[in-house]
Amino acid sequence: MIKESAIFKFFSRPERLSGTFNESIAGKLLNLIFLKYTEALKRFGAFLEKTLPGTLTLWIARWAGERFYLLFYAFIALHSLLFFEYYRNPITVAASVLFFICLSLRSAFDRGAVIAIKRADPVFLLYFASIAFSAAFSMFGPGSGSASTTTAILYLCSIFLVFIIVNTFDTQKKLVRLLSVIVYSTFLMSVYGIFQFVNRVPVDPTQVDQTTGGASMSMGRVYSTLGNPNVLAGWLILVIPFMVSFFFMAKGFRRKLLFFPVVAAGIACLAFTLSRSGWVGLAAAAAVYLFLLNWRLIPLVVALGLFSLPFLPRFIIDRMTTIGSDTSSVYRFSLWSGSLRMALDNWLTGIGIGLEFFLRFFKNYIYMHYEQTPVHSHMLVLQIWLESGICAVVSFLWFCARLIKKGLLQIGPQRGSTDYIIIACISSVAGFLTLGFFEYVWFFPRCMNMFFIVIGVFMCALNIRQEPVALDERTVSDGQTISIPTV
Repeated sequence: MIKESAIFKFFSRPERLSGTFNESIAGKLLNLIFLKYTEALKRFGAFLEKTLPGTLTLWIARWAGERFYLLFYAFIALHSLLFFEYYRNPITVAASVLFFICLSLRSAFDRGAVIAIKRADPVFLLYFASIAFSAAFSMFGPGSGSASTTTAILYLCSIFLVFIIVNTFDTQKKLVRLLSVIVYSTFLMSVYGIFQFVNRVPVDPTQVDQTTGGASMSMGRVYSTLGNPNVLAGWLILVIPFMVSFFFMAKGFRRKLLFFPVVAAGIACLAFTLSRSGWVGLAAAAAVYLFLLNWRLIPLVVALGLFSLPFLPRFIIDRMTTIGSDTSSVYRFSLWSGSLRMALDNWLTGIGIGLEFFLRFFKNYIYMHYEQTPVHSHMLVLQIWLESGICAVVSFLWFCARLIKKGLLQIGPQRGSTDYIIIACISSVAGFLTLGFFEYVWFFPRCMNMFFIVIGVFMCALNIRQEPVALDERTVSDGQTISIPTV
């Protein structure tokens, strides 16, 4: 009966949009541009090898192209572990520029390397185009300012990381190594968060409702290296599914045993953020993961969860029972109402990217007194809509849904490493979108970067699972045929 339902047929229907796009005029033009760019790079590489043989400059250029993934690993570690007080947003911009240069050098010296736009999902390209349009309006439009320009540039650099990843980590071995750096860096971040909890983080009255009482009122919320507990919760939701997948990917009981403290540290740190939206997001991610792993385990896990409720720490119970009734919840309801009216009034193009635009417009939609003027809508999808317009929010939800659907179709009955990575990707995105119903954590660019890094990993995993018949052949100037997977 299930296989005959319209829902099952929709999700099991083969994906055709990628092929249609690649055969369209726009798709052929984009692919041709990147093909010609690759050919130009290879001619440039041949020129350098001819004119600078045996020089240090040539050695550095070749090393940067062949080994720049090591620089990407260093960026991930720095991005995760550098304390909030010392991390500066220009690091993201500088890293994006450096990685594009290195990727170009790789294509210049590696005869088999191609920078291909078609490795990215076509709807993701539509989302990127809509954000680029909104960024241009924010930077050069009549209401532009320094803050909006900075935010727009960071937004574009964050999305650009997807193109870097899909054109670099094109084998399972490379992808697992990238995820290893992400998982272990987040583990260290979680350990530091637990250290903060043990040593009593000072209570921030703006983060804990002082009128509700209970154990949570006297507790500070951990933030680890990110400076904000809700941002830390969003980050952990993105990474914890990969921690779990590493447990299943490990061979042998002893190796699996090593990942118990990794998963436990991530979950414990998320609990100590006291982020209720984070807990809901993790529950959603866990439900999706269990369903994809073995749906028959869901009743057992639910029963164990209900049985464990009386044994939960008191501060968790206090935070859960105040959902919908404390000042934070009332604040969000009013904020969502005003933000929705603002989005509807600017539904086509949005108001512009950045907190500067939100502060400027929201004063006309305030129906209650705020001690501090809100700087965002506390909802991811709503914020994308009111900043960048209807095309941006529709393409965002569309490409997320497309990746999840394609991931579901790629998961095989015999679970290998790539299957567990795809399961983690689906769970990660589902959990983060659930948290996004209650929070907007992209105002911290580091968390936005991590989301798009996960999206890049998702596309890489799908590309790796492509069958040979789904590969497209391109020929570069030296006559070598190269297969390029299509997401």
